[in-house]
Amino acid sequence: MSSDSVFAYAKDILTLGSLYHGFHDAIREGDGDRVIIYWKVLLCIFKVSNHRNYSKEAFLLLLQLQTCSPRMVEQIKWGRFVNRTGRVGCNVPCDLAMEHLNRRVKTVLHHLGSNIRDSSIIRAAKSVGIVDSVCVAFEASLDVTKDSGLHSVSDDNKDFQLMLDQLEEKKVFKEQRGRRYDQFCRSRTLLEEVDLSQVEQWIEGMLTNVNLHRHPLADMDGEDDTTVDTQL
Repeated sequence: MSSDSVFAYAKDILTLGSLYHGFHDAIREGDGDRVIIYWKVLLCIFKVSNHRNYSKEAFLLLLQLQTCSPRMVEQIKWGRFVNRTGRVGCNVPCDLAMEHLNRRVKTVLHHLGSNIRDSSIIRAAKSVGIVDSVCVAFEASLDVTKDSGLHSVSDDNKDFQLMLDQLEEKKVFKEQRGRRYDQFCRSRTLLEEVDLSQVEQWIEGMLTNVNLHRHPLADMDGEDDTTVDTQL
């Protein structure tokens, strides 16, 4: 534990930044097991930072992995990604892929002009998968260069070095007991504030509010597995 608020904040930045990049790397690689590990860490962070809705979402995800059938558990782990390029490390979350399809639907509806109707919207939405496949194949046959979707990155070496020099000058990563500013009011990092006994107590309280026999994913594939391990 440190009484240096600036030092604690610096450690939080490094910890959360590493967690963020590791989580998104696991998504890009389509590594379902590693994603679940990150969700367990995120549950503790959401809980200690009072993000109640995010905590509940993390809890429900981990609960599904303990209560659903083995087949459904594998679907939850590995059905979270889409790779539309076939290249290694190019997976995207399913919700992001759906946003891309929504953009295709909006393009189709835009070209309808004044002919847009409820029926045409429904028809466009139902056919979006086929339309998107045809468009992708057509663009590939014409050798159309497609934007990767990644933001261009400018050369920031000069700014990065300037920032490092300032951090070194202020001794941000060296503990100085009693250092405290209004902008840095935390005396401990988020992980240091995590009380595992309180997290376990909260999980047990959440479990009492769950009717396992009516769990929405418990019987979707015809199997019933309602055994719960409280050590999520």
